[in-house]
Amino acid sequence: NGTGKSTVGKLLAGLMKPRIGAIVWPGRRRLSWLARRRTQPHAGFVLQDPTVQLFCDTVADEVSFGLRNYDRFSDARLAAVLEVADLLSLRDRPIRALSCGQQQRTALAASLALMPDLLIVDEPTLGQDWGHLSQLMDHLVSLNQGGMTILIVTHDYKVICRYVQRILVLQGGHVIAD
Repeated sequence: NGTGKSTVGKLLAGLMKPRIGAIVWPGRRRLSWLARRRTQPHAGFVLQDPTVQLFCDTVADEVSFGLRNYDRFSDARLAAVLEVADLLSLRDRPIRALSCGQQQRTALAASLALMPDLLIVDEPTLGQDWGHLSQLMDHLVSLNQGGMTILIVTHDYKVICRYVQRILVLQGGHVIAD
């Protein structure tokens, strides 16, 4: 705790500005280019506490919000993302009536729906049983194999050892192992 894992995610998502230096992406684009409207977001970020990022009334409203905002909504796309996150039967359920794990999957589905270049998931294990977690992680692996960059921020070594290709270990805000 307190090593800077979530801060790295926020910096990469453009939610925080670095105190020194700059974040540069392939093609030498600085992070400030994110301010311009695009047809899809650069980064999706699933916060450790989903309650601070969920704001719509129902699961379907939440997952479709970004799709509508980027003018990319379709019923088929919404249904596909809800199915991947095992939320199809909960599509009309109020957000506040969901369990913690269901809220986490809703936040993840909302980010996944937009197919960002980079998906950052902070503690994906929160509130998940192994079945749901395995299903979601398998899907993230397939997205990664298809070209999406995915950053997982976690303490869970089972998830790390089973699913990731590269591990960076942080301590005191510095990378101590790669």
